[in-house]
Amino acid sequence: KSQGGQAPIVIIPVSTSHYIMLARNLIYTGITRAESKVVLVGTKKALQIAIKNNKIVERNTRLTKRIVEDIQLYGLNKTAPPLPNWEERRAVDFS
Repeated sequence: KSQGGQAPIVIIPVSTSHYIMLARNLIYTGITRAESKVVLVGTKKALQIAIKNNKIVERNTRLTKRIVEDIQLYGLNKTAPPLPNWEERRAVDFS
């Protein structure tokens, strides 16, 4: 679903096999998205690890770099060229 979306039932896998995903903020987000029911599937140990882990993993989106480059290239008051269609976007290297 989309960012900030709700769902009648939310099922959250809580497993140590996906250790990187065991974070308090992800459990909180999953629980608060549920309108009527939440189902946690996994182990108590994994849930305890997630609850204790309040570190937010830094996302490496390079968004700031892209915005600065666009401002330098197109200026603040100019219109950037349109984005390519989806098929072309998959082939574009944004690094």
